[in-house]
This record gives sequence, C-alpha cells and structure tokens, in this order.
Amino acid sequence: MRAAALPLSLFAAVLLSGVLSGAPALAQGDAIQKQFAELYQAATKEGEVIYYTDGRQDEAQRLSDYWKANFPGVNLRIVPKSSPALIAQIETERAAGQHRVDASHMSQPYVAALWKQKGFYQPYRTASFERLRPDNADADGAFYTPDVYVLPAAYNTNVFKDKAQLPTGLKDFLDPKWKGKLVLADPEVSGNTLTFLMTMLATGRLDWGMLAGLAKQDILFVRSNPDSVRMVASGERALSPMISSFNIMTARLKGQPIDYYVLGEGSVVVQSLLGLMSDAPHPNAAKLLLEVLTSPQAESALSQGGVFWPAHPDATPVGTLPALADLHPISSAPPSPADAANIQAFLKQFKTVFGRQ
Repeated sequence: MRAAALPLSLFAAVLLSGVLSGAPALAQGDAIQKQFAELYQAATKEGEVIYYTDGRQDEAQRLSDYWKANFPGVNLRIVPKSSPALIAQIETERAAGQHRVDASHMSQPYVAALWKQKGFYQPYRTASFERLRPDNADADGAFYTPDVYVLPAAYNTNVFKDKAQLPTGLKDFLDPKWKGKLVLADPEVSGNTLTFLMTMLATGRLDWGMLAGLAKQDILFVRSNPDSVRMVASGERALSPMISSFNIMTARLKGQPIDYYVLGEGSVVVQSLLGLMSDAPHPNAAKLLLEVLTSPQAESALSQGGVFWPAHPDATPVGTLPALADLHPISSAPPSPADAANIQAFLKQFKTVFGRQ
C-alpha cells in the first residue's frame, strides 16, 4: 500500500449533524442498511462487534453515535488504546491462542505488514476495495486506510506574529538562533516522529549530517505529539520541525496559540490501518464494520472536521482543511516485514548521534 498517489482533491469531512438528527438520520440509516442488508442481517444474529482502535475518545464517540443511528441491531464495543498498547495486547492474546477482537485500527504500517505475514488478518475485499486500491487498500484486502493526516512543522502563533521569521526547511533548524527553542516527540516512543525521520532520510530530504547538527540544538524530546503541542502552545518551546496535523488542528479548535506550516521539503503523509482479524468471534459483524468504515458515506460523516482527510475518493469534500496537494505530500515506503529491522538500525544510530547511549 502506498501513499504517493493519494487522491489529492480531498478535503475535511463533515460533522455528524444531519446524520444524527431527525428525519435525515432515518433516511441515511435506511440507505446504508439497505446497502449492507445481507451482512447486517447476519451480524444481528451475532449481536455485537469488538473493535480495538487507537482513535481518541471523541472519535470513538462519533463512531458509536453513527453506528447506533444506522445499525441498532448490533452492539459496537469500542476498546480505545494507544497503538503500542493495542499492538501489545493483540500479540499477547494471539500468543495465548485467544481471539477476542473482531477488527483493529492502528497507525503502525510495518506492524500491519508483519500481522499479514503471520496470518493475524483475514483478507476481505470490501465494496470499496477497487476505489481504495492501490494506495489505500492492501493488494489482498488484508488492511485498509480509511483516513490520513500529515506531519508538518508547527509554531507558537504568539511568538511568531510574522511567518516570514520561521525556518523554511530542515537545514534552517540548524541555525544557532533556534538552540533551546525546539521540541520533538522522541522517535523511540513516537511512531509519527519515527515515520517522519525515516521517510525524510529515505527520500534524501534529510541526512545523518543534518541530524548531527540538530543534536547540537538542545532539542527537548517529549513522549508524544500531544506533549509537543503542549510545549509549543504554552511557549515553553517556540516551534517544532514536526508535529502531527491532527494534534495541531485539535489544539487550534480549542483556541490554543499553535499552527502548522509546510517546510520546503513537504509534509509526510501518515496512514492508519484498519483490518479484519482472523478467527474473529463475530465475523459477519466484523465484515459489516469494515464495509461501513471504508464506505464514502461513513468516511464523510466520521472524518474529524478540520482534522483528517478521508481516504475514499468519493467521500464528501466538505470542510475547512486545504486540499492535500497544497501540503506537498510525501509518501512513506509501502509497509514491509523488513521494516522492523530497519527501525532498530535507525534507532541505534539515532541514539549514537544524539549521545543517548
């Protein structure tokens, strides 16, 4: 699965409003139930579907409300976890011969590639398979990308009233004037930072010499992108070469003084991975969930207003986000089981360069 040829006319999706109010909600429910009537009937006999997801609480609530409005005969049990915790739990359960989860959603592509190799996924081609492939659907239907976000630079809008003062490329962050003013989520624990740095290195937009220069800049390493947002928004650190767009935009919606901008190198696209688990306890309900989450109707309704870009090319282009093409998207390499070894090699060299041995 590649991110390079993502549909570039996508915008942010709408909020649930009409879907969850009055007659329009019933009309939407009737239409989508009819589309998946056979699966819905089979799913009602199973009664529920168990979904592990790394989405935030507001995303889980949005999905729960949408599901109840459209598929009241099947209980959707959402188990929210961070990607590392979700991955660890599923791998622990599988090692014990347990199959408790029907479908999963997380943001570690190389893990999805490993899980496919290990047989953790049950390949399934949804009705949207051909519309999502090759960029947002695994060739065999093992996993899908329902939405994407990007990894731009970020700054405190109170500190930088004039964007012309900001560094315009990665090399500019090596200027001594930025020493002690930068924050970055630690790549040892942050998948987004790991994806950003490895993609920039792989595409020649960054090299180890530049990283050695950054090591002299007294960067504050924090555990996560939300922590980076807090550091920038509070003014404790003025800017960051990379914070995930959905964390920046979520903070902006809350009125915090932070914004994103695109460096000359461009912004890395991050894909989330959705898959049907093999030996799912509720297989028909799990298939229904995948059908819904990869449909243009649900992607339009469930994508965060001003936070995520829906991956389906037919999803409703309504919202406040710019066109993805305007952010000069950079694709990550297709996920591979070999990525695990590459990541360990990168982290070893990273620790050496930054004196963290």
